[in-house]
Amino acid sequence: MSDDTPKPDARPSVHCTFCRSYFITYDRAKPHACRAFGIASTRLPMHDVRENSGRDCEAFEPKSARS
Repeated sequence: MSDDTPKPDARPSVHCTFCRSYFITYDRAKPHACRAFGIASTRLPMHDVRENSGRDCEAFEPKSARS
């Protein structure tokens, strides 16, 4: 008997748009950037980090909630 239900992850989802270090540049060739890694890319930096390290981004910090 196997349980195929996904297990909840204690860590927040790593996605650039929810990270404090992510920002949009004015450069049309490389619109997505990360302050933590100092990179700009045509795609979200999380994809470049995973491709190069084989792991999720460890610099992820969730944005603070606005009141």
